[in-house]
Amino acid sequence: MVRRNPALDFLESAPHEGGKRLVEAYARFLLQRADIFAFPIDLEKLISQNQLTVAAGSLPGQRGLITIDLKILFNSSDPRTVQLYSQAHELIELLFLGLQEYDPPWLDDKSIQELLDQKEDMCESGAAELLMPMGWFRPLVESNGLSLQTGKGLARTSGLSLTAITRRMLETGMRECIFVIWKFAHKPTEFVPSQIGQLPLWGSETSMDPPMRPRVEYFWRSPTVNQYIKKDKSVGTDTSVAQTFDEPRGVIVRGYDYLEIGKEPGCYLTESISVAFDGQERVMSLVYLDDREEEQRRLDFIS
Repeated sequence: MVRRNPALDFLESAPHEGGKRLVEAYARFLLQRADIFAFPIDLEKLISQNQLTVAAGSLPGQRGLITIDLKILFNSSDPRTVQLYSQAHELIELLFLGLQEYDPPWLDDKSIQELLDQKEDMCESGAAELLMPMGWFRPLVESNGLSLQTGKGLARTSGLSLTAITRRMLETGMRECIFVIWKFAHKPTEFVPSQIGQLPLWGSETSMDPPMRPRVEYFWRSPTVNQYIKKDKSVGTDTSVAQTFDEPRGVIVRGYDYLEIGKEPGCYLTESISVAFDGQERVMSLVYLDDREEEQRRLDFIS
């Protein structure tokens, strides 16, 4: 059976937009055509109503792909949260296949090529709009407050990962935040004897190694935030971030931690939670740049 790409139906009547706006308009088109008007998104219904087929498969080194007959495959060995995002990513990729088949009169060759060059980033952005439409997602965050606790609730309700939910909460721009994933590790330039087989005459194999510390592995920022926190930057072992590594998974720890953020080091309100990625222990933190310790002390004094 030859399936018709739903992106062709969209492009034939699409708003004369380009770039990210076109991709997000396509995501909304798929939702409307499936009569989906609320979060969480019923992805199975969306796929069925758009007359598409999705299946799990063995895809070593890949999250998902689209076959020549427009069947969407996702990696059967990935966690369910990743599989959902992979399916959404491939649904958006249909738009880019459509752009190669249909020539929108409002887009010149340069604009189309720019879209194609940014395909992966655009598919990620479109997948976020498909699974967490901002028009429905933002009011939920506004009513519950931007926090890891809200993120946990939305992740549980939607079946999406806490990482995806938290990144989307940042995109609301409601607060000035940095979202950090920490690993417990040595500094990359540090000399670690056990890593090169240099073992002590007595004691454990790592007794000569320098101590490991929580270090930045990845970070994302709210749209209005210009400050950054350097990759592999460490924080003290007396911080709430470090404490969270010793907590059971899912427990949220809050505290004012000293962080070197851009040119404004200081004590910022930090919420952290222990998680695991591929069996590796990590800590996720929301750092609130609009809530510093001296401001909290001032408010406490006034009250």
